[in-house]
Amino acid sequence: MFAVDRLGQAEVSVVVPLHDYAQFIVEALDSVAAQTLRDLDLVIVDDASTDASLAIASDWVQRHTARFNRVLLLQHERNAGLGATRNTAIDRAETPFVLPLDADDVAACEPVYES
Repeated sequence: MFAVDRLGQAEVSVVVPLHDYAQFIVEALDSVAAQTLRDLDLVIVDDASTDASLAIASDWVQRHTARFNRVLLLQHERNAGLGATRNTAIDRAETPFVLPLDADDVAACEPVYES
């Protein structure tokens, strides 16, 4: 569906399985963009959503590609379920570490305090 790769060296891929979460996906993706780790990859796999999830995610990634080293937006032709969708995303990750994030969740980003 959509791919951008700046060919940098990210350490972490955030993988987001998506199915009928149009009302939550922007908040989830905004929380990923807000992370303090500079170089991140993002892999989103839409699991044949029947709502506007894919369109919303597509619009979001196209507006935020500069934030990420690599962005993939993929789509299953048929609904495969959460596990298979997460596995598709993990299989497409190219980094040593992978953070699964459900589309109706947010990644916490807290300031770092030094004592």
